[in-house]
Amino acid sequence: MQKLFFPLFVIIVVVTYIYNSKLTSYNTGHVNKQPDMTAIEAEIEKFSPARQISAFNFIDDSDGTRSIAEFRGTKILVNLWAEWCKPCVKELPELDVLRQAIPVDELIILPILVGDSSVAEINEFYQEHQIKHLPILRDKNSKIYNELSVLGLPTSILIDEEGQEYARISGYVNWQQPEIMALVK
Repeated sequence: MQKLFFPLFVIIVVVTYIYNSKLTSYNTGHVNKQPDMTAIEAEIEKFSPARQISAFNFIDDSDGTRSIAEFRGTKILVNLWAEWCKPCVKELPELDVLRQAIPVDELIILPILVGDSSVAEINEFYQEHQIKHLPILRDKNSKIYNELSVLGLPTSILIDEEGQEYARISGYVNWQQPEIMALVK
């Protein structure tokens, strides 16, 4: 039994060493970290013609139920996000800047938190990240996330004046980039 144990132990040590050395960068000698999720580029899907989107409801900061249909007649940017999502945390303040750059009668921005965070928790998050111009909206049971077949966060859905989805952005995007600004105008 001992004759078998020692070679097995050596094999485990060698495999562990090889595995760990693959995680080490030979140029710097530092262990590679997880990729920076905020650097991931977004996938942008454009729909021509625009596609029908089912009406959905969300919860506002006074626990009232609101419908996306209320905003028909104006372009809408629905941004699904979460507090734990690093790309979302980076993107939300940029949406706040976008809110100031484009008048409300031209674009309504609806950042909808996916999850069960309270209004107080979201308000604290907004204060911490200096978000001053966006409403507090929630999708408590991930119903919107599921109904719209969202695959990850953040996801932004662009809806035209007729209530149809004309673009979807999956992942972090810099909202000040000219090509992105052109998409929302």
